[in-house]
Formats: sequence, structure tokens, C-alpha cells
Amino acid sequence: MAVNDSQQLEVGFVARPHGVRGEVRLRLHNESSDAPGHLEALRIVTVDGRQLRLEAIQQVERVVYVARVEGCQTREDAETLRDARLILPRAALSLADDEYLYQDLLGCRVVEGGQCYGTVAEVFEAGASDVLVVRDGDDERMIPFVEPWLVRVDLVAREIHVADGAAFEAVKVNR
Repeated sequence: MAVNDSQQLEVGFVARPHGVRGEVRLRLHNESSDAPGHLEALRIVTVDGRQLRLEAIQQVERVVYVARVEGCQTREDAETLRDARLILPRAALSLADDEYLYQDLLGCRVVEGGQCYGTVAEVFEAGASDVLVVRDGDDERMIPFVEPWLVRVDLVAREIHVADGAAFEAVKVNR
């Protein structure tokens, strides 16, 4: 399984060993992720491509979990997993019609009427809403990913349609 496979989602990583019995601390990329609820589907993929099954997982902080991993019995075993990726098959997730994965939005063109303002280079959480970072050459705009700015997302056409004036009202930064 390749980590960049479009059917696999990287949802976090192994931060460090936890204790002396081979447990590891996992750190999630998204604090609201329900990935830990999919224990049977989650895998740790090491740098050399080994896939390891999680045997148990428990939340210890906001986005930090402690997990037991198959074959990991000592702190030294756990140390070898540092920075390994936590992977979840896309099929394990069920998204509502108005929910999108950040990785699916990256590279989408942002359009307003017939005008293209660039492509989505990043997406980040900013309190009340997610924000699209849209780049076109040296121009960069940050557009809130919520109504009234968002009109429609067409992942098949790789386009995000924004409301009239949204791209102008958004924060524009010259890089």
C-alpha cells in the first residue's frame, strides 16, 4: 500500500513511544477526526512500507492517542515506529453531501462566473470555518469555505464555485 494512494488517507502519525511496554503516542492531523473509531481499518505504515495493525487505542489528549501495535512489545520496538504514518482506507469514512476531505480540494480551480482565481494550494481550520488558500502565480487569496462565499463544489470537474465578489472580499496577499 502506497501512502500517496488516493484510496488511502493519512490521518496522523506516530509521535513517539509511550511507556516501556511498546505502546506509541499517535497524533491526528485533524482534531475532529473520527478515525480512532475505525480501529479495525487503521494501519501504521512505516518508512520501509511495513503495515502494522493497531490492537487498541485510547484518547489521552485532544488530538493525541495511545495505541498498542501488533508485534510491538518494548520501548525500543516503539521507537522504530516514530514518524510512521497512520493510514485509513477512504472506504471506511462516510461523508455527508456537504463534507469534503482537504486532500480532495487541493488543486481544484476556484471560479467566480467565468473568472478563475487560481487553484487551492492549502486548506486550514480557522475557528468558525475552514479557509481555502488560493494561489495564482504570486497572488494568494484566502477564501472562507462557507456560505455565503461558497456556491458549489464539483470534484469531478475539479472546480469550486464562489459567490460574486467572494474572491475580491477575501484576503489577498502578494507573496
